[in-house]
Amino acid sequence: MNIGPHTSGCDRDNELPPFVPDDNTLPYFAYGLFKPGEPLYRFIRILVDGTPSPATTFGSLPVRDGLPLLKTDSHGAVNGKVICFAPGLGDSGYAEIGKREPRKHYRWEVASLADPPNLRVNLLVGRRPDKGSADCETGEWRSGHDALLRDGLALVSNMTEKHSSAPFRSAPPTVPPPTDAAAPVRPARATRP
Repeated sequence: MNIGPHTSGCDRDNELPPFVPDDNTLPYFAYGLFKPGEPLYRFIRILVDGTPSPATTFGSLPVRDGLPLLKTDSHGAVNGKVICFAPGLGDSGYAEIGKREPRKHYRWEVASLADPPNLRVNLLVGRRPDKGSADCETGEWRSGHDALLRDGLALVSNMTEKHSSAPFRSAPPTVPPPTDAAAPVRPARATRP
């Protein structure tokens, strides 16, 4: 069975095909987590040829669950960066992107940019971008503007730093630790209020 990169069907081994565009020689238009300065750019940085350049595509940018979802069937402009992979590294670059961008939220398309005019690029377009989303009114998404990504990840980092040296107890506090390593652990009895 031949499954293209834009489908979500499974092959005989129940594995999804790689989530990559059809033409890996085209540059990539990044408007989200893979832009330089964003958290996922580090996964493709060594594969990039030169410095990514500013670019604009037609559309709008709804945000759902902290993820920007490009909507191309609307009027407006979305700012991002054109990323060119080094010769022969397009497969690897797009594979890194495909491993980290959820195909449940995105599909690959080829588009001509507004600026630089008519430059053909691969870009990720949101699947059902209006469902449960809010508009990014600036036309440019940054992870630092999202409360969950900004504050939530900082909180996790701080909590990890604060508690990383403390011993880890795998049992709930209501279950006393065993006194003998060979002794079985008995579950705590529920008490009535």
